[in-house]
Amino acid sequence: MKILQVCAYAAPYEGNFIATLKHLDAKLKMAGHQTIYAFPENARTLPWCMELAQCTSVYFLPLAKARIRPATYCSIRKIFSEHSDIAVAHSHFELYDVPVLFTAPKTVKVFWHLHDAMLFHSRLKAKCIDWLQYGHLHGRAKLISISEANCEYVVKMGFPRENSVVVPNGINLQRYPVCNISWAERQYDFMLFGWEFLRKAADVAIKAISSLPYTLVIVGNERTETLVQQYFGKVPENVRIIEPVKDVSKLYAQVKCFLHISRAEGGIAYALEEAVAAGLPVIVSDVPTNKHADDFPTVTMIPNENVSALKDAMRHVMDSGMLSAELVEESRKVIAEKYSLDSWAQSVRHEYGL
Repeated sequence: MKILQVCAYAAPYEGNFIATLKHLDAKLKMAGHQTIYAFPENARTLPWCMELAQCTSVYFLPLAKARIRPATYCSIRKIFSEHSDIAVAHSHFELYDVPVLFTAPKTVKVFWHLHDAMLFHSRLKAKCIDWLQYGHLHGRAKLISISEANCEYVVKMGFPRENSVVVPNGINLQRYPVCNISWAERQYDFMLFGWEFLRKAADVAIKAISSLPYTLVIVGNERTETLVQQYFGKVPENVRIIEPVKDVSKLYAQVKCFLHISRAEGGIAYALEEAVAAGLPVIVSDVPTNKHADDFPTVTMIPNENVSALKDAMRHVMDSGMLSAELVEESRKVIAEKYSLDSWAQSVRHEYGL
């Protein structure tokens, strides 16, 4: 039988998300099942998507107004008609959740995978969409959430608690070897992923670094520099903005410490796990969805949006120097036991009933 993965994902690089689905695909294939995919139309020319299309069936869906666009429903209905042996339809990142549910035959198990930081939704329109989807249009869908906090959010909206399960993200440790480059050879002191400028608290990081003798690199997008200038007048001399790269491990090898100080997160984030696996000290905010970070001895937790606490933590990291091999290995052991791809795939397969 087949599993349909419908993903509102069109990032330039496959990242951990596609790698995770590939790992699940391999496990399902060993059990005699086939995985097929659907992505937004703008993913069609991306290298990782074209590579995937050489191995299995890949379909493309409308992106603009996808929730209400008839073409979305027609396209997904066509997938089900061409593959009558689909047993599971798994929708990721909310956009296609309702169209998948409404077009799936009654014999198909439907899963909505909640990845995003729902608690950061501040706009009334976004909250209304959540209320409509999770409170009134959930039907027979089962929810997979990457955190308990997000799960509680949609349950408050009206989603049945008994149809919800929490499955934390997993990563492949082999993709993130420990970086043994000396600190003296590393280009930057601190790094933050800031493409979602406010949610990732890039403004907090800039406020902290502006009065410290350290350097900060922000991995952003085409809007990041404009936003920095909007909030601070100019990009500070000790701050550099760069674009994402395909091999994120190369970024971790350039910095001494990773900042994961988001105002909100969907759950324990890929980036946090990656940085820990690479052997970096990590400073994290104490938002509820970061509580799992306490599992890692190489992580320092600070109060959310607290510039003073962040400055103190930065100074402590720089004064302490590189982490010991023993501490790094302790953190990697936690990932292997609790947040590995094998653990994630096993949990998802269990929910599928396959």
